[in-house]
Amino acid sequence: MNINTQEQQRGIFLDFAVYEKVLDTLETLKSIKVDASQNKETKLSLALGELLERTMLEKDRMTLTYQKKVFLVVVPIEDTEVCKQLKECIERYTKQPVKTICVDETLEEFFETVAQEMARVTLIYKDKVWLAVAPIEDVYLIEELEDCIDSADARDALKEAYETGTISSEQLDKEVGW
Repeated sequence: MNINTQEQQRGIFLDFAVYEKVLDTLETLKSIKVDASQNKETKLSLALGELLERTMLEKDRMTLTYQKKVFLVVVPIEDTEVCKQLKECIERYTKQPVKTICVDETLEEFFETVAQEMARVTLIYKDKVWLAVAPIEDVYLIEELEDCIDSADARDALKEAYETGTISSEQLDKEVGW
């Protein structure tokens, strides 16, 4: 009897549910409207609200740039360990404590203020989503925040693979019909 393990297989091992979520997120991002005649983004308040609502419902993490001014890390409020790691990342970078603000109303004015003041903050939106916010110019901090999210996602993927097992890329190709 010949049993193949991941180490003996070539290709990428991907949970199909994760793949579907990635596709759904890409579809949502495609829905953001762009004014082609002026090549600038139109009012994104609905799209941003929809993305935050999606995070609340699906309990997913995401990073995004708001109007090319502010970088956001969006995490479900229940993801306390990741929220703590992100906050600690900002505090290490700024060498000072970061306060967490609760926001229930629209975020546009808040993000404008953050962008103008070059502030680094964390906030809780509607008691369901936790956000780390940094000015877009803060490249090093943004990279650290992205690394933190990537590490958390990798830990979750490894835990899921350990608990549920994986399939080979050949098996995935057969299931998807490629």
